Amino acid sequence: NVLGKSSKALYAVALLASGQSSTITGTYAGQFIMQGFLNLKMKKWVRNIVTRCIAITPSLIVSIIGGSQGAGRLIIIASMILSFELPFALIPLLKFSSSSTKMGPYKNSIIIIVISWILGIGIIGINVYYLITSFVDWLIHNDVPKVGNVFIGIIVFPLMAIYIIAVIYLTFRKDIVVTYVEPQKDEAANTQGWQNLKSMRNLELTCPIDTTGIDTTGT
Repeated sequence: NVLGKSSKALYAVALLASGQSSTITGTYAGQFIMQGFLNLKMKKWVRNIVTRCIAITPSLIVSIIGGSQGAGRLIIIASMILSFELPFALIPLLKFSSSSTKMGPYKNSIIIIVISWILGIGIIGINVYYLITSFVDWLIHNDVPKVGNVFIGIIVFPLMAIYIIAVIYLTFRKDIVVTYVEPQKDEAANTQGWQNLKSMRNLELTCPIDTTGIDTTGT
């Protein structure tokens, strides 16, 4: 209602983008798990079919059984679950990639840190706001007796408070354990030697030396 008729187009674009990102992520995750953890090597087209069938089959079954209304409800429920779990995936990612104790010199720059945290806090705030307001609106306009609403409120509101406290704790918790390990001098020297050797070989390939008239037999 806020965006009017254009909200349909925006929702369709967002749904298409989320579907593409989830498909790509699922394919790569399946590839890494099969090759790394399970030591299973499959052809690319077989792996793509398997991962897509695992992702699409449950949704297809729900759509066939429930029809268009069932598919719409499934999308709404999945969106609510994802918005509820988003802070616990986004905040550790932002903190990990922006922490010098975790990433060392490879951490994000100040500009990326500021922009990513502003966007992350904005998205999390919007999700938390709509979760709370949606529950309060349902609590006011549902057909459950008042006694039932009271018991539901007694259970849900403390859970919401715990959820918000957990998000705040996750945001301001300090990273004490240092996981970034600087390379030793020997490792750095070996790495530099390999890089120099590689650059020399590339130079020989790009600029061949004319050995005409030079005795290469050692006599």
